[in-house]
Amino acid sequence: SGDFGIALTHSVIKLRKDALFPLPVTDQIEISLARNEYESFQLAVLPFGKDLKNLKVEVSDLRSKEGSTIPKSRIETSLVDYNLIDWQAAYVAEYKGWHPDPLIPVTNTIKIDGKDVCRPLWITIYAPEGTKAGEYKGTISLSADGMKKVTAYVKCRVWDFGLPVASHLKTHSWDQIEYMADFYNLEELPLEWYQKFCELLLKNRFNPGSAGVNYVSEKPDSKGNYDFSKVEKVLKYCIDRGLERFSIVQMKKGLYTPEEAEEVYRFVEAYTKFLKEKGWLDKALVELWDEPTDLEYPYIKERAERLKKIDPDLRLQLFAEGGPYDFFDRNTDQYGLNDLVDIWAPVNIIESPETQAKGGEIWTYFCTLARESAPNFFIDCPAIYQRSIAWYCWMYGVDGFEHWSSNYYWRNVKKGKPLDEKWPNVPWDSRTYYYFNGEGQLVYPGPDGATYSSVRLENFRDGMDDYEYLYRLKELLLKYEGNKTDPELNAYRQLLYPEDYLLFKYPRKIKVTLENTLRYPEQPEKILDIREKIAIAIEKIQWMK
Repeated sequence: SGDFGIALTHSVIKLRKDALFPLPVTDQIEISLARNEYESFQLAVLPFGKDLKNLKVEVSDLRSKEGSTIPKSRIETSLVDYNLIDWQAAYVAEYKGWHPDPLIPVTNTIKIDGKDVCRPLWITIYAPEGTKAGEYKGTISLSADGMKKVTAYVKCRVWDFGLPVASHLKTHSWDQIEYMADFYNLEELPLEWYQKFCELLLKNRFNPGSAGVNYVSEKPDSKGNYDFSKVEKVLKYCIDRGLERFSIVQMKKGLYTPEEAEEVYRFVEAYTKFLKEKGWLDKALVELWDEPTDLEYPYIKERAERLKKIDPDLRLQLFAEGGPYDFFDRNTDQYGLNDLVDIWAPVNIIESPETQAKGGEIWTYFCTLARESAPNFFIDCPAIYQRSIAWYCWMYGVDGFEHWSSNYYWRNVKKGKPLDEKWPNVPWDSRTYYYFNGEGQLVYPGPDGATYSSVRLENFRDGMDDYEYLYRLKELLLKYEGNKTDPELNAYRQLLYPEDYLLFKYPRKIKVTLENTLRYPEQPEKILDIREKIAIAIEKIQWMK
């Protein structure tokens, strides 16, 4: 009966702006988070057909009964923006029309169009290290010109444990820095702008893998020296914020000429020496060859042997669609690569505890191959698909996850055009690779070099946080490895196996693709319920004598 309404819900649902709020309407929300965790929820504004002018959002501090505070400076508010997708995607999408994705930071008053039926705000709370465990409460008040103020009520539980800055699941993503520079019509992207881009990815637990290649030249100066001063600034900035894996070179897909080979190996040798002196070599990797065919493996071996002569500690990574998938079987190592490659990243996910036991890493990626109800980054697929990516990695016991790009928005660059003729002043084109919407593109270019986050990236982050919950629970249960009769401990152990309650897992010998991986794609709340059970289990085991 008021001038406008509100409704609150979790972040694992994509709300349409041209449809009614799909859940029971409430002005209250209960969320939970650990220390050093970001947790988001949605506050949907319901305009009731009226334009809301100068809508002001006021967030209070969150306070506990004991007097502890999560200050409002730790609470971020963004307006969920929409992309129009009116073409047939290269996969099964939910619908054609307006899809929520860009997150525009709210720094002033905003306007909500009365034609929007439901327009969500994205609220993110951060509990810094040192936050005391307990229940916190606060409010969010909204007011617009000529209308009554509306208030939402937030209850936030802080768990009695914290998450690490650097994630246990390694991640890696390339970026196209030239697209960022060209979007702003610059010859070179300012280093400080790129650092902020990296900071956003790291905040969302995604490693900017190109941080080690963008501000260094593979060509020496006239005296044969390499300038690592700029890349050093980028890497230090990122490592301080949790960077665990970065590339130092993406080697050519194909054969080098003798001159090219000498140039790249000299560069790798100099860069490796620099990184070793800084103590960062354990985080670096060399991408040997991108998705080779069987005929190319002998050349990869030659390349790997030469790199290992430079430094045996240099991590070599291979993204492979073909080749020796069954790394545990010596008969498959026909090219002699098993003891040379440190990080195997087959597109068909595999399990290889034998490889991991020897110090190797198994990664996975799904470049355009995730179809049906499965983990993917498509804009026009449900949020649970992005939230479940890290769960999928946990289930198969892989060490890392790679995505081929974070800013492949080439259709929106429009180099040379005035900025007022680019997004957000003109519609965003979500097509990246053919008709895959948002594949390889998780962020948006904002004003003055700012990088905007997305609904998909932040759901990925929440899944990465879920992974840390699972990791912590497993770590705690190891202390009780000898106790297999306690029913409470056994119930907690069962939480470590999402194939029993959330995902489908296929036998080890099957080359797994990503079709129909999710058990309950239409019930995203299940992942939140399980997460809470894991958090409760962690606290109870911590308190055990």
